[in-house]
Amino acid sequence: MIRVDQLIGNLPSDLADVTPMALPPPCEGEVKASVEKALRFYVRDLSSLRAAIVVGSHGMALIRAMQAACPSIARFLVLEPDPSALRALLMDAESAREAGPTLDKIFIGDVLRPCTGCSTDAYVETCEFLLQERLPLSQVAVYVHRESVGRGSGVYEPIVAALDDLFWSNSQVFASVAIGADQTTVPFFEQWADYLAASGQPFHALKFYYLMRNQVEASRLSSRVIRCWVNAGHFEPMLEWLDSLRMSNEERSILRRDIEKAVEEARATRRAQLDKNLDALKERHPNLHELLANYQPCEEIHDALVADSRWVIRPEQEPVVGNADRALFFTKKGDRLLELNALSNPKPLHDALLEASDKDEIGEILIGSLRRYDVLLNLLRNRPTTNFPNFQQAIYVVEESLDFFHALLSTVDLAACLKEERITWFIGPNAREDVVRFFRDNPMQRIPEFRVNVDQALEAQLDATLGQLIARADAVVRSYPTLYGPSYPQELCDVLNGRAKRPLRVLFPTSRFTDVVQYCARDLAEGFRALGAETLIIKEESSTERMSALAVAEKIGSFRPDLVVLLDHLRPEKLSLIPSCIPVATWIQDDLPWLEDGDAIRQLGPLDFAFALYAPWVTKFRALGYPHVEHLPNAANTAIYRRLDPEPTKTIDVAYITNLIEVGQGPSGVPGLYEWLERAIVTRDDDVSDIDFCTNLLREAKEELRFRIDFGGDHLLNYVWQLRRRLNRQKILSWLVDACVPVALYGRGWEKDPRFAGIARGPVKPGEELADVYRRSKIVLQVNEHHNCHQRVFEAIASGACVVARRTPVDETPGELSSCLSIGSQIHMFSNREELLSLTWRLLDDEDLRRRTIESASPRVHSEHTYVSRVRKILAAVREGVERVAHSKAAA
Repeated sequence: MIRVDQLIGNLPSDLADVTPMALPPPCEGEVKASVEKALRFYVRDLSSLRAAIVVGSHGMALIRAMQAACPSIARFLVLEPDPSALRALLMDAESAREAGPTLDKIFIGDVLRPCTGCSTDAYVETCEFLLQERLPLSQVAVYVHRESVGRGSGVYEPIVAALDDLFWSNSQVFASVAIGADQTTVPFFEQWADYLAASGQPFHALKFYYLMRNQVEASRLSSRVIRCWVNAGHFEPMLEWLDSLRMSNEERSILRRDIEKAVEEARATRRAQLDKNLDALKERHPNLHELLANYQPCEEIHDALVADSRWVIRPEQEPVVGNADRALFFTKKGDRLLELNALSNPKPLHDALLEASDKDEIGEILIGSLRRYDVLLNLLRNRPTTNFPNFQQAIYVVEESLDFFHALLSTVDLAACLKEERITWFIGPNAREDVVRFFRDNPMQRIPEFRVNVDQALEAQLDATLGQLIARADAVVRSYPTLYGPSYPQELCDVLNGRAKRPLRVLFPTSRFTDVVQYCARDLAEGFRALGAETLIIKEESSTERMSALAVAEKIGSFRPDLVVLLDHLRPEKLSLIPSCIPVATWIQDDLPWLEDGDAIRQLGPLDFAFALYAPWVTKFRALGYPHVEHLPNAANTAIYRRLDPEPTKTIDVAYITNLIEVGQGPSGVPGLYEWLERAIVTRDDDVSDIDFCTNLLREAKEELRFRIDFGGDHLLNYVWQLRRRLNRQKILSWLVDACVPVALYGRGWEKDPRFAGIARGPVKPGEELADVYRRSKIVLQVNEHHNCHQRVFEAIASGACVVARRTPVDETPGELSSCLSIGSQIHMFSNREELLSLTWRLLDDEDLRRRTIESASPRVHSEHTYVSRVRKILAAVREGVERVAHSKAAA
């Protein structure tokens, strides 16, 4: 197609000497009446017209008149084969341009020569115009100027016949145009068939396909829509329509036979897909399965497969927009098929999800209708990454139409979605009420802020429910003074000293999305129960739940704890939820930034007790202003981690139990940093990953690589520290593997490293599963960055394994490893590759040495390093602090 402004001032040579046609200007009323004839093309409102195809131009005056009659028309295609009329249009456009701004969306079809017979050019130009503009036929008006037809030149009649055929008949002529000389279909016309089917003209698309099929084998057609219509067999509504086709009885019989066969095959295909989805549905949603297993749809829904700009799934990469297939669903209304799930641009959603994935927290998502089922499929394929183990992004799906859901199950493979734990389904006429009730009754299921295809009414209901949940939490907190009256301080003293008639009640808020902390909370709770306390652990019950203020407040209100035990968190983080009269004991397991927050530390009071896992941290946190800090090393839950009689056979030589840390390839702004750090870390012998070492290493890298990038805060330093931990674990493992030491490797991520994938055995769950690994291991390897008073050391020894650990600088510090175990007789240490290999081979060969080590170490762990002993220390500190506060209040 040619733009008018491309021709103005540079007329083709075959127009240069043509005398422009002189015709009277068009009557505005006539033009308006002609435009209104577009109602024949299923237009219900003239304002919906967006384009016009004009046959026989009358200069710019005609274009201006048409736009005045229907202002919503912004694009024009002019089909003018008469040279004199075309020159008149161009001269008028030149004059209009000189007078002021003119239309810039006028296209001229390449039909600048007289045509005889059927104008194939008219077909091509019209199809290209419509495909380029992507407008449904219902938004296109066809205007034929009455002065142009019947003047005897014979150049307009073929174009008018071609347009009539294109919009109404789709006759044999159009089919022959679509077939190339080599009897293959022209891709351009296959796109046209897709366009017809997807823009509300499926009957024309179907007829066009069968007319082309008479001339070329069906298997050679690449039109996805037409092929889908044939394979899916949605031609039952067409059978009655066959009689109206202009074809011979023999052709009609062949067509009917093909349709009936396709329908039979389609029924079998859809039934098989439905059965597969129903089987998946039965596993996790039996009630919904029972509803749909014998469901008879009230409305017949048809589908067609189309190519659209959807997400292309590329594993290990961020989602990108590209070409993919999806099913469009239609329902019949009269002689038309109405589209139920319109094609939409995925780019805004794609960009929003990418933005959300950059945040620290992964937001939950609610899909307000399965009309956007492609969103669900791509959310599944583009899983967000997170540092929280076991956590999954929650997806909530709402679909009120059982008919549409049934059609979807019959067409699209949703088996994987239906088995997903993180997807919650709300299907049927009461879906809206059900989803609102679900969030109201399950406060640990967060109401999603990220919502797709949700209407304003449901938006308002969800926002109102969120407000109600916040109000509920506030009401519980306001009730605390009633639950803990003026006499409670004395009551607490009596409970802690065993003078009360009831047991001590201890609350443990924790999270299932941790590797270690949740199990420490479990073991501590068992230690408290062993001493007669009543305990309650609060944590998420499923992989999609998130701890909420309302859940904690309601548990406090119903359980009425006397002590709250936190791991790696402080009271001020939950200041409004924990009554000020209740003591809080914090066991610091990790050196985390919020534990050093000055504002939080200043809010700590005499009933806040901190216990540091690592002895040097006691001095550090006291200096930060903590009112009470004691050293509390790790321990073993000896009810789980214990030796058996008889002991199981030692089938594992060396067990290495640790996760392979994911750190990526480093900041993109520093090319070569990863490779430089990898070489430096792997080749050096000082294996302790302390902050000073990492700082010095980063300084060297900056000087050598000459990069000047401010990454803000400790971001880059933390990256180096995490990378060092990862590489050190790989390096120590490679020492053993290269020396052919038999190693059983447990933990996440190792299967991705080709050097160690062969010995990777996957994660092992803490508890009896982990205890069984310890019992069957001759040696358990311990590699830590800070200290060796690690629960793995105590648990492995308690279970009957011999531990070999890498030395750290604090092992001889009071309170650390040398205070807990005898180095050399109860635990064995190494500092470098030679020491590790020598010690490992010696212990593997000398069963008597291993036995003496265990016989010495295991009883000591069972007597000194249990959670009961740790609980006694916590209770002693809390008891003393509570009595001190009570006495000071009494004195005041």
